[in-house]
Formats: sequence, structure tokens, C-alpha cells
Amino acid sequence: MSARADQRWLWSAARRRGGLALVVFALTASVHASFDVRDGIIPPAAERSTGTLTLPRIPAFVPATDARGEISVLTLEQIRAGFAAAGANWPAVRNRHTRFLVLDQAWLTGFLAWHEYFLWKFDVSFQAEVFDCDDFAVSMLAFVDLSMVRSGRHAEAALIGRLTIEQKKNWALTPAGGWHEVILCATQQGLQVIEPQNGRMIALKDYPNRTSIIRLILN
Repeated sequence: MSARADQRWLWSAARRRGGLALVVFALTASVHASFDVRDGIIPPAAERSTGTLTLPRIPAFVPATDARGEISVLTLEQIRAGFAAAGANWPAVRNRHTRFLVLDQAWLTGFLAWHEYFLWKFDVSFQAEVFDCDDFAVSMLAFVDLSMVRSGRHAEAALIGRLTIEQKKNWALTPAGGWHEVILCATQQGLQVIEPQNGRMIALKDYPNRTSIIRLILN
């Protein structure tokens, strides 16, 4: 089987098993491993062949810092105030934490580039009711968790979560109509919305569907 065929088989398996399968693949690839996958099982190192699958290490998470060099955090109430300032609807919220690390903008740029490369490497594409918007959102957040493991900050919560919205207006190559899921995050540049399928990003205050946000899921 060719390397490209291997990648397609892996992605087919990942679609069936959901975001967790993607994280398993990334955990292995994040340490520069090259391996064959047979029936979904990673073989012992002695049996691995070279050149089958390689990925660069996922960027270790970096929180934003303020002018004094202290780590920037936002509370749930501050996030709510940010929504109000942006003219965005404050939706139903599900959260475990009440304080969240703000993301470093440079780290986020590097992470999105890594994620885009990952999607390309596994030939990921939208498939309705198979691997669609919520699957892209879940898998992106799973990779953020993996990045936080690398940085030793997994016990904390980053300000990045899933937004369910009514897609009243076109944005980021997604046509209007129905419900949709995107990513909310905060950096030094404020609250941002990301389309996880292609990495496009916009300030919440400029997001065209900010008044039709239905739900926010935070860690």
C-alpha cells in the first residue's frame, strides 16, 4: 500500500472512530514516529518501517502574558462582558472552569498552521453526517489539549471552546443555512472566532453571525 493510500485508510478509520482516533494518531506522530498501521494497531518499534507517516511535533501551548510578564486570564464574567462589547448574543454556556488562560497569538498562528498541515496530510474533507462541522471543532480542541499536555498546563483551562450558531450569513466558505459549529478563543487581540475546517479567523465583533450564537462549550 502506498503512503498516500495509507493516509486515506487512516483517515477513513478516524472518521469512523471520531476525534479520539485523530488524537491517537497525533500523539504518535508528534514524536516524529514513522510507522505502519494494520487494523488500527500501531506495531512495535522493531517492526516499523520508515517513511510511512511523519508529522512535525504539535506546538507546545503558550499562554499570553501582559505588560508585566504575568499570564493573562479571563473569567467567565469577563468573557460575557466581551460578548456584550462585541454586540454578540450571550448563549447557553457549559463549562467546568471559571478562569481561562488567554492564548498567545503567535502560538495560535503556529498551531493553526500545524492543524492545517495535519488536515492536508490525512486528506481531511467535509462529509455531511460523517465528519462535519462539529467533528472538526471537537478534533481541533482535542489537539489543543494535546498541546497543553506538551507544555505541562493540561490541568488548566485555555480560553478556547465550541460555538454553536445559526448560520444566517455566509462566512469562511460556509454558506448560510442551518446550524453550524465554529471555535471561540481569546488572544492578546481579544475574542476571536475560528472556522476549524480551514483556519480562517475573525474578531468576534466582526463575525457576521455573532447575534445568532446559540451555545458555548468551554472546558
